[in-house]
Amino acid sequence: MRVAVAHRLAHTLVARPADGIASDEELMERYRDGDAGAFDLLYARHKGAVYRYMLRQCGDRGVAEELYQDVWMNLIRARAGYAVTAKFTTWLYRLAHNRLIDHYRSRSGGVPVSYDADDG
Repeated sequence: MRVAVAHRLAHTLVARPADGIASDEELMERYRDGDAGAFDLLYARHKGAVYRYMLRQCGDRGVAEELYQDVWMNLIRARAGYAVTAKFTTWLYRLAHNRLIDHYRSRSGGVPVSYDADDG
């Protein structure tokens, strides 16, 4: 995948062994501190759900794939500033949501309103 290749090329990190029992927050802290294997585990855990979220929000597979890749690239860029203030998934989906907003703002149609939950 483009993200994995970009990650490996952009960073010369020494990978320590990453176990499968660490929490997402622990893995992200390890990745922030230089453990490339921790990124691989986070990516494996969340790639499907993040892609489905992007596809559900934009409805176009090509656009969803591009935005999905951007989310992971943004995570790579933002890793140095990561601090555990909430669940990792909250932070990850904030990155995804912000990327969607940027995408829709760049189009002439503006930001569409999503009604995933029916309150009425």
